[in-house]
Amino acid sequence: MPDHIALLCTLHPASQEKRERYYTKPSAKCIAWSYFTPAAKLTLDATSFPLVGMEVYTDKAALQAQVDDTEHFQPYHATVKREELYAKPEELQSWCLDCGFIGRGLGQTKSGKGTLVSVSRLVCKDVAGAWKVLDGLREFSKWVEREEPGVLSYGVFTRPKAPTEVLLWVRAAQKLMGPHLDLKKTETTVWREVEDSFVAPLPATSSAKL
Repeated sequence: MPDHIALLCTLHPASQEKRERYYTKPSAKCIAWSYFTPAAKLTLDATSFPLVGMEVYTDKAALQAQVDDTEHFQPYHATVKREELYAKPEELQSWCLDCGFIGRGLGQTKSGKGTLVSVSRLVCKDVAGAWKVLDGLREFSKWVEREEPGVLSYGVFTRPKAPTEVLLWVRAAQKLMGPHLDLKKTETTVWREVEDSFVAPLPATSSAKL
């Protein structure tokens, strides 16, 4: 398995209008990049406008190349600071990709409208349980790829700093994991992907799989 690294970024735009000004030039530096917002519509009196991003890179060097990009990335973040696009600093959490696929078919390079994103942070009782969960998800990801053409991306992530945690970037079968999970700490959130925000610049071949 390549040393793919992913960042789960939680952004806090200062307004709904400022949330529309997300970063749109990641394609040259990443494998995939997706933004998503809460599936429930905002109320008129909403005071929070969360935007979450999933960034996937081939390795740490590719991530560093993104950070060092003086043509698009750095000027964008200068604009964020100058125009106060965020109400508070972004929250970043790094993960390592374990198995799955990031895009296929018509969803290989763009998502269009109507894509839902499910993010689940699974907290296992111990490291041994986490490995059993991973074994189940590795097998399940093969089944999803084979039997569920409507699933455009399915990623399983781990964190060296938190060996009992597993992150799913879609919905997975609970029966594979239930006996090993601490359900009180497990979190699942459903988001609506920002239209046309998904980027996966690799061609639609087997080499694009994780």
